[in-house]
Amino acid sequence: MRSCSRSATQRHKDPCRQHQWPSCRQQGVTDEVRKWKLMGIGALGVVGIGGTALGVSLPISFEWVSRFFQK
Repeated sequence: MRSCSRSATQRHKDPCRQHQWPSCRQQGVTDEVRKWKLMGIGALGVVGIGGTALGVSLPISFEWVSRFFQK
């Protein structure tokens, strides 16, 4: 197991120390979850922008095609 980079006083104040959870491992998991959340938010943003583009471009395309055939 890796040693934690925190000082002895910081480790003593850590509430997870009671359950024998190394703070450095907990911090690694927290960072990983934060990364997943950011990637998920970014993916939702990309899908939202794409959906908006399709929602705007498809009706305009259908309108253009209908005008073409009405002439």
